[in-house]
Amino acid sequence: WSAESPAGEKAMNFAVIGLGTFGRAVAEALGSAGAEVIGIDTSEDIVESIKDDVSQALRLDSTDERAMRAAGLEEVDVAVVAHGESIEVSILTTVILRRLGVPRIVARSVSGLHAEILGEVGADQVVSVERQQGRQLAEALLHPAMGDRIPLGPEMSLAEITPPAEFIGRSLRELDSRRRYGVNIVAVRRRTEEIGEGGDLRTEEVVDNMPDPDQPLERNDRLLAVGSDAALEAFSEARLPEKTS
Repeated sequence: WSAESPAGEKAMNFAVIGLGTFGRAVAEALGSAGAEVIGIDTSEDIVESIKDDVSQALRLDSTDERAMRAAGLEEVDVAVVAHGESIEVSILTTVILRRLGVPRIVARSVSGLHAEILGEVGADQVVSVERQQGRQLAEALLHPAMGDRIPLGPEMSLAEITPPAEFIGRSLRELDSRRRYGVNIVAVRRRTEEIGEGGDLRTEEVVDNMPDPDQPLERNDRLLAVGSDAALEAFSEARLPEKTS
């Protein structure tokens, strides 16, 4: 994913307010994607530690409207309110961002009531990190072959899948995943291992986004697949009939 805009369009500017574990991860990911990011926190140590990973790191109180305006927050396209420890601060910050006219406000919530209030005071999107982590853990326990999953739309995802044992040695053409399961294989992440000159084990990963449909799958392969969530889950646990000679 990249934050770059098409030629001739203004690149998007982000502000991430509250640089705890969640906020810092968001700010660093946006920064590494090339976005313009303002990171804001009240801790001088935190601001100092992230300054090389964002466009601008500021130590200020996000509940101080005058300070937020002076910092140019009304110029950002998206603001992420990442506070988790103080419900009051996150609500007041959201109100101020709405007053400043920020086009899109994404706020983190820590409870259902908190989420409702954030929506009422101006958040365009509310993210419940704990609920999402809980769902991800449940999915990992129920479907251990499913790796990272990126939502693409309602009940539609891109997922990394460990091929079931029955798939090893079969080609993508044999799997015929689109017809059998309603799943499209868009790439194969292939890991190879070899012994170096010094006797050390070396591992290399390559993502093949144009996989040979006739190449048999190997034990360390991972499939990048697109489909409905239900289809992906079924595919990750699927079995094939025995090969016929």
